[in-house]
Amino acid sequence: MLFILALLGLLLSDTPAWCLGDQVLGVWSLQFTDFKYSGGNGTDRFECPANIAATTTKRIRLLAPNIAINEQTGATGTWTMAYTEGLEIRLNGLNYLFYFAWKEYPLEGRVMVNSSCWLSAPGMGWVKKDGIGNASQACLYAELISADSSTLYNIRDENAPGPVNPTDQTSQGEALLSRHATLPSRKLPVPLPTGAHYRKLLSANKLRYAKREFRREFSHNLFGFGSESETRNVPYKGDTLPDDFDWRDVNGVSYIPGVLDQGACGSCFTFGAVQAMNSRIMIATNRTDPVGTKTILSTEHALDCNVYSQGCDGGFPEHVLRFAETNGIMTEDDYYIPYTSGTDGVTRECKTSPGSRRYYFTAGQQLGGYYGAVTDPVEMQWELYRHGPYPVSIYVDSDGYFSRGDLYGPADNHETVDSDDPERHYFISEVNHCVLLIGWGTFANGTKYWIILNSWGESWNDRGTMKIAMGTNAYGIESSPTTLYWIPHNPVSSQPQVHIRFILRALLFLVAGLCGLSVIGLLIAICVVKSRGTKYRPIIA
Repeated sequence: MLFILALLGLLLSDTPAWCLGDQVLGVWSLQFTDFKYSGGNGTDRFECPANIAATTTKRIRLLAPNIAINEQTGATGTWTMAYTEGLEIRLNGLNYLFYFAWKEYPLEGRVMVNSSCWLSAPGMGWVKKDGIGNASQACLYAELISADSSTLYNIRDENAPGPVNPTDQTSQGEALLSRHATLPSRKLPVPLPTGAHYRKLLSANKLRYAKREFRREFSHNLFGFGSESETRNVPYKGDTLPDDFDWRDVNGVSYIPGVLDQGACGSCFTFGAVQAMNSRIMIATNRTDPVGTKTILSTEHALDCNVYSQGCDGGFPEHVLRFAETNGIMTEDDYYIPYTSGTDGVTRECKTSPGSRRYYFTAGQQLGGYYGAVTDPVEMQWELYRHGPYPVSIYVDSDGYFSRGDLYGPADNHETVDSDDPERHYFISEVNHCVLLIGWGTFANGTKYWIILNSWGESWNDRGTMKIAMGTNAYGIESSPTTLYWIPHNPVSSQPQVHIRFILRALLFLVAGLCGLSVIGLLIAICVVKSRGTKYRPIIA
């Protein structure tokens, strides 16, 4: 039991904020600073102060399940929850990310957390421009100024499992949600007003009615359970999936660089993401790139320099991939230290040097584009089979199911959770650890299972791996698969603003220098002519 408790201390902890998908719907005011280059000066970290001097404000409306609309222009984009702790919006070439504000207070010997689901936490909001290697970023403050939900905060016991019912704030976080069901993915059942049509509805004050009808129709279709008319995922045509598949043995070749150990640092999310990067590089290059065979990507670099996560206190794999898209990941050979944080649970100073090769990745988001979009095992199998291993989040229980390698885990954690309030609609599946999905198999009795690679060393369980039942969301494994794709070359300019500025300054100095030399040369010529003088001899006839 002591061993289990020690392992639980290494799990993904992140921030204690707990907000749900329907609580963020409405109009957000996003205020951010001027953009600056986030790298250089020997570091990749882009720190934001608690109080920012915003120069730009955007009003973005969020609709279920993942529609984002610019209130000023009508342009559309997408959004997703970062589990229960944050929000990410992609719109008009910009990517907004922020964590929700929270406060902790004692209550009868417990630590209670009051989460403000309408406000960003100070210093924990960023805006980045789209593009591989585009390290131009700004600091962000976000506030929900027109909410669709009447409940904008949650009170929860910091150590209690599962969400509280936000409709009953008098319970001080003790009421657990009682209704459970698996949420299949859906398509929009009704057209969504966008662009000029959206602006016309808004100016005519007809959007409120349109939103209500859209929400009613959409909520009925998206969150109605047990309907025989529900549209299921259509199987892929052509190829068929094998009964058993393992990236450790593909025709006798392994595309897994090895089993790693996160040690005393809560960095499972970084290990899951970086190990996936290693494997996908090996697959894309058929093991001809040094990564995976002669070296590996630096977990310490991704941990020390990634400002979007909480270091050894936890984070999410998609935010590691956000860092990989912006700054790229260095190899262990190029980063100034190997993985060291596992010795004492403390991250190191971020130090980088110019000229090192970096590996860039894109599409760091949940499969399907948003949290809860895809929980279908077949979709997950195809992503794994066609592109390679990827990180998944799971729930490690304190009763020892996971540590014993139990196939199914605790029965009450198989399912996603929906509110018992008919007016509340959201997706949530309790998770607290990140692992790498590397394959699947089938037992003799026909039971299918996933194969995961943990980051607790090779001595854990079956050489660092474990089998988890497929198709039941055991341990929450099918709730938030995270995709990633390698960009197999460095960007032409990973620091475009710096390069352009440098070129302009160089040209300016060159022109000024040439003008200066020309003036000096002209003055010298005049002086020489004056000093010599011109003497005329009279002509004698």
